[in-house]
Amino acid sequence: MENYQETKLKTIAKNYILSKTPYFSHYHPQPLFIHIFISRVEKAYSFLADPLKVIINNDFFYQDYPWWWKGQYNEKTYLLLRQIAIYQFMEAYEELN
Repeated sequence: MENYQETKLKTIAKNYILSKTPYFSHYHPQPLFIHIFISRVEKAYSFLADPLKVIINNDFFYQDYPWWWKGQYNEKTYLLLRQIAIYQFMEAYEELN
């Protein structure tokens, strides 16, 4: 079951990826609010501990391997760490507002 924070993080990741694509950034001048948004996402990410960064990166920004965590965690540990990662990222992101 997806919660509000997870849904919001998915939207943030989608918008971040779109704003960083070469086509978008090359052919469309980026207004200041896009630069502020990118900076805010990157700062929120930088506040996370390394294992939580990996989870946020793999689950939201680079979704190439849906079961990437299987070799590192059991499911219960992964889900707990994922929940912590989402909460801490969103908390940092909101504080930067």
